Amino acid sequence: ISVDYRGVVKTLDVTVKKKDIRLALDTNKYNGTVGDSYQFLVYTDDRDAVKEVTSSNPDVASIRLVNRNDSRGLLYEIKGLKAGTSTIQVKAGDKIAKFDATYKAEDYKLDTSKYTMEIGGSYQFLALIKNKKGTPEVKSSDESIVKVKLVNANDSRGYLYQIDGVGAGKATISVDYRGVVKTLDVTVK
Repeated sequence: ISVDYRGVVKTLDVTVKKKDIRLALDTNKYNGTVGDSYQFLVYTDDRDAVKEVTSSNPDVASIRLVNRNDSRGLLYEIKGLKAGTSTIQVKAGDKIAKFDATYKAEDYKLDTSKYTMEIGGSYQFLALIKNKKGTPEVKSSDESIVKVKLVNANDSRGYLYQIDGVGAGKATISVDYRGVVKTLDVTVK
């Protein structure tokens, strides 16, 4: 800055330093099961400086902003989409904070893997799931041969399903629970 007063010039050197941004996370590691959601906080003194919050493997973990105005910081949520590990990274200015989120698949069994039935017949099978977190997606590969329906979601052993023989042929019942698919091969005579 220069000031000229009646021919006398005075100069003042001014250096503007970039504000040092504080950036921290409330999480240093997360382990969960596919399908789980987890919320974490980004602590910063400059919310506008947070420009990038990413998942290194978006097929494993998705990420979304839940609350920008949380009094504690920026509140984000990650959700496990499939088994694996993803690094969650936050960038604010030249600062980076990150943690690994690891998801495992929920393993379970079907009490039957193959079944032969008559047209018009019915059969019940169990998806043996201990720690229930949501209902499995169940479908028939061909509903003109065999149909499937949920009979009891409150069975202490898991989920009880019924298949009904509709037409002659072969079809597969697929049970997808939190990213893990098990099958039951059905023959209708």
